[in-house]
Amino acid sequence: MTSNSKILSFEVFPPTTQIGSTNLVKTLDSLRTLSPDFISVTCSNNNYDNIGDTTIKFADYVNNTLDIPAVAHLPAAYLDKAQVIEILERLKDKQIKKILALRGDISDEPMKDDFKFASDLVKFIKDYDDSFEVLGACYPDIHPESVNRVSDFHYLKEKVDAGCDRLITQLFFDNDSFYDFQERCAIAEINTPIFAGIMPVINRNQILRQTF
Repeated sequence: MTSNSKILSFEVFPPTTQIGSTNLVKTLDSLRTLSPDFISVTCSNNNYDNIGDTTIKFADYVNNTLDIPAVAHLPAAYLDKAQVIEILERLKDKQIKKILALRGDISDEPMKDDFKFASDLVKFIKDYDDSFEVLGACYPDIHPESVNRVSDFHYLKEKVDAGCDRLITQLFFDNDSFYDFQERCAIAEINTPIFAGIMPVINRNQILRQTF
């Protein structure tokens, strides 16, 4: 794949009801006709069971029924190494070899000690089985917890050096922010392919929730 290749992918949010699951399967069947390069499947933070009951379940459907590469989201701030190994083995059993490695959102619940940063998870996955393709998140408008842009690039470089194969952007509103981010990555010798993540705006509350 060249740097100029165009990538089409979709991200789906697994439901927790039978009706929602049925509707998602119908949607996935429709998306198949667009021949996406991959479909990523999210998961709920702070809930280990959801990863298997929803994320792996639908990633399996995408990967092995629709024959579209699936990317399983894996937020690990509330997981330990034994739990991550179990998830990796379940993914391998389903021939799912693409993972979006995330720290995940932090709640009032105390984090576990094994994966304080996404880079910790990236390195752990690569050390455990280098055949996994690991994707990571990046922030053209700076991670909300970063002190400044320099600090943000420091941690991004650390994540890439840990073994991250591709990057997918989080929220940005101005295309110039993305182009500037690409240039800054090149200056910082972050040469990993960067994909722009796009989420349709469907209502005011969605934007307020994601930006404040």
